[in-house]
Amino acid sequence: DVPTVPLQKDVGQQQKSLRLKAEALERTLDLDLRQPNDLARSHLLHRLNLIELPWGRISRTGGSARGTFHEIWSLRWQPEFVMKLIEASPWGHTLEAAATARSLERANNAANLGELSELVNQALLADLGGAVQAISRVLENRAAVSGDTVQLLQALPPLANVFRYGNVRQTDTALVAHMLDSLILRAAIALPLACAALNDDAAETLRQKIIAAHGAIALRDAEAQTQAWQRALQQIAASTQAHELLQGLASRLLLDEHLWGAADAAQALSLHLSSGAEPLKAAAWLEGFLNRNALVLLHDAALWQLVNDWLCGLGEEHFTHILPLVRRTFSTFSASERNDLGQRARQGARPVQVAASAPGWDEELAALPLPLLRTILGVAA
Repeated sequence: DVPTVPLQKDVGQQQKSLRLKAEALERTLDLDLRQPNDLARSHLLHRLNLIELPWGRISRTGGSARGTFHEIWSLRWQPEFVMKLIEASPWGHTLEAAATARSLERANNAANLGELSELVNQALLADLGGAVQAISRVLENRAAVSGDTVQLLQALPPLANVFRYGNVRQTDTALVAHMLDSLILRAAIALPLACAALNDDAAETLRQKIIAAHGAIALRDAEAQTQAWQRALQQIAASTQAHELLQGLASRLLLDEHLWGAADAAQALSLHLSSGAEPLKAAAWLEGFLNRNALVLLHDAALWQLVNDWLCGLGEEHFTHILPLVRRTFSTFSASERNDLGQRARQGARPVQVAASAPGWDEELAALPLPLLRTILGVAA
């Protein structure tokens, strides 16, 4: 006989109309966002999450999740969710109103730009147009006065995902594009200065943010913003004040984007990994340049040759001095990746027999890099 609060009644009506039964047993729900009923189900589940009622959790794995039109949810209704609905009823009499009000409160209390950016993403997923506009204004106002480069970089990936995949959910991404473009330009201007005078821990944190932001800017694919970001990377790669880890990373990103050729990368390798460079700084630069990606060494013949040439050019004393630091860089690869690199190094011996008759060919000299590479990789011959 206890009366049902309006919010609880609204959620119950939506569950019934969308044929979503509140069950205690866990089950998987695969939603095709091209279908109106499945899209409405997605909106319902996202709105419930915004009022902190986690009936559904998105699973990032599954066969159907390979396409952008699918969401796979894991659903399980808990008895205490009824109490959560009652507790959330002051936010509004309908789920849409309650989720909007709760989102705005979270936006006003957000600690950084990354939280606001993610909140915009969540509001768009929940189809809360009014909340998106209000949170966007808060985000723009905060960004205008923020001098924290890490926060600016943090805000880019969620907004880029909304821009790239928003049309799948039939949402208007024009507002998101405007915000994203503004944040990219601010981040590009601030980034070179932010890379200077950092300790190793701060440089590693910034490295992760730069990689994520680089992917976000590629998703946006706007000419002016991409050029501004590339100019920032070029400044970092050429800077003598930036941390060596970030210099190496910037150099690698420029090589991947074909803004640098093999000659540019070879010159940078020669500069930063020369015998006159401090071993710790040289190892940090190499770690950033390799970007902890063994597959690149395996499949990029030009990059493999650059590192190989550097190893061949090391004197015995310098090689012995820098070996532990370089092995630390390679230790970030998995055992299987290191084994594959060892196999790739062994394959380098095969052309010796083919080209042994070439004028000026020195078979012993050609085979010198192989034991060096095996030593660095820690694999057997």
